[in-house]
This record gives sequence, C-alpha cells and structure tokens, in this order.
Amino acid sequence: MRRHILHYKVLFLQLNLIFSALSVTAQNYVNNGSFEDYGECQAPYVYMDVSGWYRVPQHAGSPDYFNACTNFWNASIPTSSWGTQIPEDGNAYIGLASYVYPGEIREYAETQLSMPLIAGELYYVSFFVSLVESSKYASNNIGVILTTDQVIGSNSFAHLDFIPQIYASEIVTNKEIWTEVSGIYQAIGGEQFLTFGNFHSDEQTLTILLAESGNDSSYYFIDNVSVSPLLSVSQFDVNVLKIFPNPFSEELYVNLENDIIRQVKIYSGAQLIKTLNGNFENLDLSSLSQGTYIAVITTNSGKLLAKKIVKK
Repeated sequence: MRRHILHYKVLFLQLNLIFSALSVTAQNYVNNGSFEDYGECQAPYVYMDVSGWYRVPQHAGSPDYFNACTNFWNASIPTSSWGTQIPEDGNAYIGLASYVYPGEIREYAETQLSMPLIAGELYYVSFFVSLVESSKYASNNIGVILTTDQVIGSNSFAHLDFIPQIYASEIVTNKEIWTEVSGIYQAIGGEQFLTFGNFHSDEQTLTILLAESGNDSSYYFIDNVSVSPLLSVSQFDVNVLKIFPNPFSEELYVNLENDIIRQVKIYSGAQLIKTLNGNFENLDLSSLSQGTYIAVITTNSGKLLAKKIVKK
C-alpha cells in the first residue's frame, strides 16, 4: 500500500528534552486499531458493533464503519457509496466528516487505550487518513486528543472544544493513497482515552473546494491507529543502535545490530520534514539546516528507535 507522509503538529512536546536513544517494540495501546474486530457485519454502517470503538456520547455526529465482509453497497470495501479505497491495513476502516458546508457539523470516534499513559514518558502516535472520492471539499485539522476522562458532547453537531495533541496542520487532499499523520507525544499522565475528529471551529479550519458536484463535506476514511511507548535510554542497550558522527555535517552513518532498517523519519520540533525508505547505512541529510532533530528508525522486526541528532 502506497503511503503519503504529512507534516503534523504536536503539543506538549518538550523540545529541549535531553535524550540520546529511545526504543519501542510493536506494542500498540490502541485496541482494534485497524477496526478488524466487529460484532454483526451484515448491516450498513454497523459502527456501534466495532469492538472497542464508539461514537462520542451526547454528540449528534455519527461516524461510519466499512468492512469487506458486508454486502451493503454503502458500507462495503473497497467500493462504497463514498468512493473506492483499499484498506491501509486489514479489511476494514472507519469514516467521519471533518467539515460540512454549510453549518458546523463534526463527527467523532472514541476508544479507551489498553492502559493509561505514564507522566513524562514519550509515545509515538500514528494514524492514516484518505479523503473520499465523493467529497467536494478537503480540510485540515483532522487529529486526535488523548484525555484522562471519556469525552462527552453537548447534544449538538458542533466541534468539541479541545486542543488536539496531534493533527493535520495541512489540508489533506489525497483521494488515491493513504496519508499518514504522526507525532511524538509527551504524556501528562493518566491519559486513557483517544478521540478522533476535527476539534477546531469552521473559522479555524482551512478548506479547499475540489469539485462542483458531490457531497458537501470533507469526509475521510481512517485506518491503522497506533499509540506506542518509547522507552528511555536506561531501558535500552544503546550499543545496538549507533548513529555517527553526531554532530554531523552532511551524512549520518547508521549501524544497527541484528536487524534491518525499514524507514527513517526526521523530525524538527513539531514537524516531520524528511522520510527515507529502505535498508541503508548512510543518510544524506545535506539539505537540512543547522539545528537539532530527532531521527525515528523503523526496523523490520517492528521496533521504533529514536535518537537526537545535531547538524552543525
């Protein structure tokens, strides 16, 4: 499956945090993050039967469920009443409206994490979105909030007034391939609920009119949601991962024992600025400006390794 990488925003990330290496296995705190587990499938929009996920209580918006198992044309995969899209992972995904014209209408999906987040710890948060083919509009701001308590609505369609920790700051227009939105989040402590949607008002949301016909909305499929812990350097053998020289001028050399590098992402503050795919030992980072960055390395075995790097 092809993927497009999008810049993102992250709040509560302490950019001056001093760490030298971080690691995480494939552990995911989001239960049923690819929406594969369900109850009854043979019904249109059986969203309430998706294991572990539900619409926000007392909010009028209602997200939808799509699965290859259904025979209903408006909720099937890969082609439904909204358009055609192959799942980013597995055989299912959900869909929700982040903007509707005219009038402020939002839809949200919520789940409880498998365990609360620990204060001060870093977590890697990632999800994939795809604008549906029938949408006339595209928008930014689709994102997630991590909260200690369950999110409750106010018996309306209006946006929920929260500050998302991670969201798409740029307008997501791609209807053909999945767009990844990701970030590194430092927990306040006790966060155990994750909620999807657009938490900004219409005035705060950027939109583009893409077509003269279709649905008067920006409606997105969502798939492959994950929240994974990053372990501190004291919990990980830093000799397994070596990145040098650091500081560097043009290139970084990566030495990883007993594993294969699949992808490297370079973060600058609250922005994903570079993605490199494939197995390699040297990274050409000559295009970067002087400064401090975070390199997040994905391995074939499912580990995420992260290291602070400095370009001089």
